[in-house]
Amino acid sequence: MVKFVNNPIQGKIAYAQMTMYHPVLRENDRVRAQYYNALYLGCNVLIRLSQYGKAVLNYYSAVMKSGTAGISRDKLNVKLRVVMLFDVIHISGYRLKSVSPKLVKYFNFPDGLKEVLVRLTLRLTPNNPAWNELLKLDFIKSESDWINMFRENLGFSLRHPYTILITSTMSAGKSTFVNALVGSTIAKTRNLACTGRPHFIYSKPFDDGLISKWDRTVKLDAGGKILDNREETKTRISYESAYFSNGLSGKRCMILDTPGVNSSEYQAHGSCTRSALTSCAYDAVIFLVNYENSGTDDESAHLQFVWESINENVPIIFAVNKVDSFKSGDQPLNEKLTDIRQYLEGCGFKDPTVFFLSSQAAYLYRTRKALIDENDISDLEYLTKKFSRVIKLKKVNGECKNCADDFEHLCGIGYIEDYINDKYS
Repeated sequence: MVKFVNNPIQGKIAYAQMTMYHPVLRENDRVRAQYYNALYLGCNVLIRLSQYGKAVLNYYSAVMKSGTAGISRDKLNVKLRVVMLFDVIHISGYRLKSVSPKLVKYFNFPDGLKEVLVRLTLRLTPNNPAWNELLKLDFIKSESDWINMFRENLGFSLRHPYTILITSTMSAGKSTFVNALVGSTIAKTRNLACTGRPHFIYSKPFDDGLISKWDRTVKLDAGGKILDNREETKTRISYESAYFSNGLSGKRCMILDTPGVNSSEYQAHGSCTRSALTSCAYDAVIFLVNYENSGTDDESAHLQFVWESINENVPIIFAVNKVDSFKSGDQPLNEKLTDIRQYLEGCGFKDPTVFFLSSQAAYLYRTRKALIDENDISDLEYLTKKFSRVIKLKKVNGECKNCADDFEHLCGIGYIEDYINDKYS
């Protein structure tokens, strides 16, 4: 059985990387090398380097193109020594227990600046008034954007992640739904078992342009499409992170993506998902129902297991996916909603929360700037017209709380994110 742990160590990949905006990149090669080498030494002296910290240092080395140079921190100007102080904290994964005035002392700051930084590290929060004093200094003003990125990561580290477990039977469109929630192509989509093991997918506080992954090793730039079923070990958990460019952006959310439960080819998928439901801590569950094929024996059996397994205080959202397949002459959506609600109530769910949506439409809309396939572009154009003129989800999802008939609500996913945000806040 898989041991499910929302591991705070692996959770460090949720922090956005600031390397590509680093102040030292404006310096010459020798200063870059000197900075990196002094940073490497400082990290080894001041903090306990985790696997994450080593990966960040390696990424810094690649971006800064570090070479040979002296490693004395005193040869660096004061501005870069201030930057290095925050770099060390970032590389520690915002392990605030290791932050103390002793950390400030290591960098040999002038007395006035040292006093400000000591007050800052004594209460390291994004709202400490000492930040304003620091950013008023002339030589620091030019680095305010980079320092504010650090503050965003810092504030993010102090918030507890809101965990959403996603489950369904096969072919309900779960991978497309995950892509739509994230707002990028993180999971492969096809009419097969696409997820072979549980994946913890963390949101990032701001967009660093990277999708990161922690499996056996840490890859801060893992590239796209990192969730698929071609995985050597089905019992190992994988941890990923990306910026959620959607209604959940900026929130500290974590998606627990579980395998489809009724794969005849991969029998272990069902037990893996059931283990996640019974042993993992989560704040909400999203159960995807296939609009085209709801009420199957496999789905009913899984619904029964979910009803028996989850805590009654955990909210569950039933997302009726693939509503874009609706055609003129089909059962009216309000009647379909009544049937699905009765079906769910028959499975034990009292007054179920149900939203209709099209993950495909949401995904294509949210990735529209990157679309190059002519079929995808045509599909988006067709679905945009269909949801504007034919499929009126207000009739089943209700009035929008936070929209003015924007397409993300027209295709349904906006309702789900509104619900999550209400619970999250």
